[in-house]
Amino acid sequence: MKRFRFRLDVLLDIRKRREEKIKLELAMQDREIITYQEKLNGLHEELKKLQSDELMRRQSEDSIQFLNQSVAYRYVLKNEMLKTGSKMDEIQETIFRIRKKLVSATKDRKAVEILKERQKSEWLKKYRTLEQGFIDDISQKRSYQ
Repeated sequence: MKRFRFRLDVLLDIRKRREEKIKLELAMQDREIITYQEKLNGLHEELKKLQSDELMRRQSEDSIQFLNQSVAYRYVLKNEMLKTGSKMDEIQETIFRIRKKLVSATKDRKAVEILKERQKSEWLKKYRTLEQGFIDDISQKRSYQ
């Protein structure tokens, strides 16, 4: 029996590698967005802590200089939160583009895989027909002997 050989195996391998490369790129972006999300959560916690500390200090009537410093620090925290949020938005857009590329690469790979499956099923059908003809010939020869 001749072995099935798909002539576009090289193309299929190239498309599989392309898809894997895109998956790795997507995973890197996912890790990056998780990092920024953790940073944003830390900034939120820092801001909450600062606000609760300010509330206690206002009740104890601390100096105006300290209040000015805390307002400036709150401003810095909020700016950092805005920067982090905008960076997360940029990463989300990048992830969206990468996902579109991944869908396209998956479609390309699946198209070649479907072609391979069809050619293999045709080859099997042809081989089974030949095999059945060979078996029929052998059985006819035995019946004549």
